[in-house]
Amino acid sequence: MRLHPGALLACVVLLMQTTASATLVNSNLIRTVTLGASGYVSEQIGVVVQNTDAQASHTTYLVQAGDSTKQGRLASLHVHERKSGRELPVTRQGTEYVVTLAAALKSGDKIGLSIDAVYTQMVRPLPEGNVAQTDDQRWAWDDALLVASPYPTRKQKTIVALDKSARLVRYEGTRGSLSDQSGNVVFGPFAGSDREAVGNGRVVYVSNAEHLEATHVRREYFASHWDDTLHVSDSFDVRNAGPQTPGHAVDSVQRMMTRFTGARDNLVKQFAQHVPVDAREVFFVDAIGNVSTSAVDRVPGSPGKRMLRLKPRFPLAGGWRYAWRHGYRLPLGQHLRHDASGRFRLRVPFIEPLVASAADDKQPVRSERTAAVLAYELHVTLPQGARNVAVHAAFDAEYSVQRAKHYLDAPGVARPVVVVAMRNVPPEMMREHVVVSYDLSWAAVWLKPAAVAACVLALFALASVVGRLQLGLAPVAGKAKAKAKAD
Repeated sequence: MRLHPGALLACVVLLMQTTASATLVNSNLIRTVTLGASGYVSEQIGVVVQNTDAQASHTTYLVQAGDSTKQGRLASLHVHERKSGRELPVTRQGTEYVVTLAAALKSGDKIGLSIDAVYTQMVRPLPEGNVAQTDDQRWAWDDALLVASPYPTRKQKTIVALDKSARLVRYEGTRGSLSDQSGNVVFGPFAGSDREAVGNGRVVYVSNAEHLEATHVRREYFASHWDDTLHVSDSFDVRNAGPQTPGHAVDSVQRMMTRFTGARDNLVKQFAQHVPVDAREVFFVDAIGNVSTSAVDRVPGSPGKRMLRLKPRFPLAGGWRYAWRHGYRLPLGQHLRHDASGRFRLRVPFIEPLVASAADDKQPVRSERTAAVLAYELHVTLPQGARNVAVHAAFDAEYSVQRAKHYLDAPGVARPVVVVAMRNVPPEMMREHVVVSYDLSWAAVWLKPAAVAACVLALFALASVVGRLQLGLAPVAGKAKAKAKAD
């Protein structure tokens, strides 16, 4: 029997992992889960890893993000050395993440690691049925109390912390207790790694912050060298992740009472997003048409930013969805550079966060209540004739270059479109930029003007030909001679 090389490599990797699992031990592990106003849930795991092998040394450490459901909700994962604070490289290998240590862990040595993970959709609203639009919003966190790991763990515990905007209601789980000093919920300590025997923990809390989920977001950049303009547009499909209201309707009377009395409700009434100060020709449209309820305000302390307020046609109750598209135009010269090698470099923000607010009109918007982005696409459309396209980013970005035709483009030459897709966008990505570099010759810049000029000349030629055509009936020969004699 002949063994395939790929299968042989997989067997070797599995053997190495099994050997590492038998020799590396998590001597102590503490997981801290932070719940609060944001749609993201962060986990920080502090672990002390020990090499119990008498001879072998190890240069890698494997991290598991949980079961398949939890892995699908992972937004980001970073690993640091606890002593030096140095970030360690992490690569994905199937359902596990391989951490490369800065130095080989020799026999008997220990190392402290800090694993920071961010998840989406880790909390759900309670109750599952309907609540009034002015009731408190209750949320439940439910997860395994023991951390998934390919290594045996001697001792571990889980701490659930709530931020200032949340209030604890109750907790359930094995060895659960309430810390007197911090008010956090502590599960454990536990000895061993039997996750099924320990089971899950559950924390129910009240948070009246806006929980908005962006189920799909698409940002498009359209670069035009000819008119020195960068067109920016964002397409959003959002959902209020809060508890649903009874009857699938909004009580208008109750809404007016809360507005005039200054009370709160669970309705999302507006969205906000930062835009550059030089943004112009702002638009806001949905499936019905143009939406006139938008405004651009100044941001105190940020002279280079403006706050774009978008007020939907109706307030969003729990479980309701809304889709729209907005955008603006920017000077291309502020984002495009021509380097010494002759290449163009277009630097643009990867994504701009969207903030949900239950406030009315001019009331302040809490910028930390950012919508969790579950699916995101970035499209950067370059000029006709652009070639040798490359994408540079501070994060791992998988991109593809597609082709597209637009209005008045020269025939036979398509525009390159850079597409970057990502699921579960983490909060730190909201501050990142993407640089798209490409080559563009002077002849390619004149493709579109040449196409427009050719179209205009063709129209003139067509008009000239049509003007010389005899479109009426030809005159009768006898009548024409008689008329000539009479004259």
